[in-house]
Amino acid sequence: MNEDIAEPLLSSDETQALLAAMRSSAANNQSAKELELGSTDQRVRQSLERADEVGKEFAAEMRKMLRRVTGIAHTVREGTADVVPFNVFASSTPQGTGIGTLKLAGKLVGFVMLGPRVTVRVLSRRLGGAVPGADAPEEEPRVFLSPVDRRIARPFIGETVELFTSLWSKDDPGLELGDVLARAADLPRLLPQFEPLLRLPMTISVTPEQSEEMCVVLTSAAVPSVTPAVEPEPAMAPVNNVDRARLAARLAHAEVEVVAVLGHARSTVRDVLRLNVGDVIRLNEPPDAPIRVSVEGREKLFGLPVVRHGNLAIEVIKVLKGAP
Repeated sequence: MNEDIAEPLLSSDETQALLAAMRSSAANNQSAKELELGSTDQRVRQSLERADEVGKEFAAEMRKMLRRVTGIAHTVREGTADVVPFNVFASSTPQGTGIGTLKLAGKLVGFVMLGPRVTVRVLSRRLGGAVPGADAPEEEPRVFLSPVDRRIARPFIGETVELFTSLWSKDDPGLELGDVLARAADLPRLLPQFEPLLRLPMTISVTPEQSEEMCVVLTSAAVPSVTPAVEPEPAMAPVNNVDRARLAARLAHAEVEVVAVLGHARSTVRDVLRLNVGDVIRLNEPPDAPIRVSVEGREKLFGLPVVRHGNLAIEVIKVLKGAP
């Protein structure tokens, strides 16, 4: 045997025996089972750093917007993003909070929360109330928001959603304001109690001695996938209109590869080797998240899975900026 060629660590028979041993735990179980190769919690946690970056810009812009709407200079400080279960978030929301639901492609994907006292100030100013003086008594928060209150607060909450979306979504489909809730007690029925939420908090001063929290919370469906950075391609020489038309004519009937990515998952070699017929691989993406569609390796579209003429298909809901 040539000494320069390394021998394999295991022989063919030994490799087969190892694989058989790793499968043995599933040999007598024919029912489908779920392997934890990914989770929504992991996807949310991967966005904590980005959430902190967005939170700084969001707090600065909210400071300006509150001054314009309420006539009062509020101190707004960004907090540290964290991950909380939905039941903890819902149970800690005080009464009188202005709550707007966030939707993406018609699905509930989060909430924007305005503190009770700031909510009262916004309502008072939009109803024509005067800016309170330094010694004026504070109006007590609402026990719940009436239909009139919700209608009056909606433009401000909607503007808050648009501001956050412009900072958060970038090329992703934008978040939209859904309903404005009457009371915090309506929250628990809207999402599964242990759904992990990405929370972006900020602290707003109400008086020099008192402050309250405003936050945006998102489910994993509103969190973009974390993908490795791609090196920018070198700039190409400009193409004149005549050459462009010739290229377009020649390429009009060329075939291209279109790939719709349903999701991603991370695993270990051990878990992959244990996979068998009937096993279920759990992806990081939730079932209602928009699917990214790539053309020749470049992301061009967002879509939702549908069935057309008996085949699985993608319904396009957004074309990315700069896509042909």
